[in-house]
Amino acid sequence: MSLDLLDEPLQALFASHVDTVYRALDALYPEIHRAVELLCDSLLADRRVLVCGSGSGTALGQVFCTNLLNRAQIDRPGLPVIAIGSDPAATSAIAESYGISEVQSRQIRALGLAGDALVVIAGSPRGAGLSPAVRAAHAREMRVIALTGGEGGEPAAALGPADIELRVPSDEPYRVNECQLLLLNALSALIELRLFGEA
Repeated sequence: MSLDLLDEPLQALFASHVDTVYRALDALYPEIHRAVELLCDSLLADRRVLVCGSGSGTALGQVFCTNLLNRAQIDRPGLPVIAIGSDPAATSAIAESYGISEVQSRQIRALGLAGDALVVIAGSPRGAGLSPAVRAAHAREMRVIALTGGEGGEPAAALGPADIELRVPSDEPYRVNECQLLLLNALSALIELRLFGEA
């Protein structure tokens, strides 16, 4: 197979990515600012950020946690963040005892405190399985930031009026995940600037 045959699909992939990124920025600009303020308000009040996801959103959540615990662009103290669902033993035990739908919500009810923030990341446009996590956060008096795509799926339907949705304007899972990673990296960098200033 000639590599020339891949040129057009490759250019189409990059063009689709760039188009989605620009549409996301246009649609989400004010909501990104609100999300940074919500997260910083929790951190400044000595609360924590809890993060969970479904599908590939779980891996994206771990990247976000690493950025906050370690650093994004500035040398500074680590920030208190908990990756829900990253412990395979706890995940397996909860799923066996209570079912897969309880894996995240049970941990949120156990670890979440009033004033904490929950970030949920839907790895597909449906975001299946995340609504129990959102409801558990509300029961603990936590506010929620949901990263979604397509029509918003389960997490969008469970959000309350004080919550924030960062919905990528695409139904293509790859484009949604690419934009979600960009959004999480942007949130990390902007939180650092808001809390610690320039390097």
